[in-house]
Amino acid sequence: TQPGGGGEWERSGMTQTVATQRATIGQQPGLRRVARGCRRQPGGDKVIISVCLVNQAFAVGPDRDHPGLGAFHQVGKHQLLAAGQGDAGHRRPGQRVAQALRGFEFPVVGWSRTPREVEGITCHAGAEGLSAFLGASQVLVNLLPLTPDTENILNRDTLAQLRPGAYVINVARGAHLVDADLLALLDSGHLAGATLDVFRTEPLPAEHPFWQHRCITVTPHTSARTLRDESVAQIAGKIRALDRGESITGVVDPLRGY
Repeated sequence: TQPGGGGEWERSGMTQTVATQRATIGQQPGLRRVARGCRRQPGGDKVIISVCLVNQAFAVGPDRDHPGLGAFHQVGKHQLLAAGQGDAGHRRPGQRVAQALRGFEFPVVGWSRTPREVEGITCHAGAEGLSAFLGASQVLVNLLPLTPDTENILNRDTLAQLRPGAYVINVARGAHLVDADLLALLDSGHLAGATLDVFRTEPLPAEHPFWQHRCITVTPHTSARTLRDESVAQIAGKIRALDRGESITGVVDPLRGY
């Protein structure tokens, strides 16, 4: 499908390039993806705004039916989770968001698939580091890729390990989250609230309980908008580079899932 009826593709020379390079693409193994430079910072602005709003205004006072809500205090006194992803040597959405939040003087911890070191951030990695990471987190920000290993990772067992009165922000993929488990932990008072930008079914069905739950903020999958002109130019450039036999960035590893 050509964005905008094909106008942007025409101006970038994309139509001609696609027409002449079909055979070349068919000979190249693997998948390619648009690089992050062609998208607004993935989740960044929305996460920062959400965390700041939680920090300043989420305390709702004691609640006899939801005691955990009254126990939520300023995020700055606790820990924040920013979960990472990506290849070694490339900047990751989780790392970018974590570093941005450090600029607001939030203490940050992070968890990723493989070990890494990020200045000013306490890093955990792998299955063995997940529990310690969750136990240190007052606000959970999910920016993980969706793979067989991360599907349903936000479930009753993992979310229950967060600090009492914790807050969940999911700007990654809807299938990371087990909806019923989140609702149960909100209703029990263990979790104070959630901001959700992604869902298993999109648009979110009108009858879904997320719409009516007073502790959930729903946003319409807008945390990282694609920059159309930059993306079209990048796609055309990668096709030409492949035709010249050059290596390109953004190659997907099918075994890893991203």
